[in-house]
Amino acid sequence: MISAYCDALVAAIKTSLSLDAKNVAVMLDGQPPPWAGQEFIAVHQSYWQACDPVSVGLYEEVGIDVTITRKAGFSPQDEYGAQIWRKATTGIEAHARKVIVAGHMNYATMAAANTLITTGDDKFSEPLQWKQTTSPQLVGPDWFSSYDPPNAQRAAHAGIVVVVKFGGAKRLQSITVVA
Repeated sequence: MISAYCDALVAAIKTSLSLDAKNVAVMLDGQPPPWAGQEFIAVHQSYWQACDPVSVGLYEEVGIDVTITRKAGFSPQDEYGAQIWRKATTGIEAHARKVIVAGHMNYATMAAANTLITTGDDKFSEPLQWKQTTSPQLVGPDWFSSYDPPNAQRAAHAGIVVVVKFGGAKRLQSITVVA
């Protein structure tokens, strides 16, 4: 069921940011695939836990993270702020804000997830809520499935990553139907 919510969130992000499967996908974690382009958005499970005990079923809560990665090779280190983060129309912050809107208390995204759940009537009853967005973090070549040159004095920064964290999506599952 978590995968259904991840798929629905990917679809909402694609629409919001006019992206295709080369730029956004469900992943195991936030790391982009080796073939990723200049920017990649990974949607992945954050947590899955029990809510307050309910005697009639399994009451669960789900969290989903959205990791936005932007390569930094086009910009010298002294321009990271201006070139990557602060550009209003193409910067990571602008994209993070659109991701937040696609997920936070978005009943259309939750309904889309529920249509993807084909077993039983145990649908999500509460949508994701935005919890926080991390500060930008610099990442090295290994984040992009690459490696540092063997004689390098220090590792070059290859990109910047921001994680948008959602939580609170709730679903009551019957204990007679496990799906």
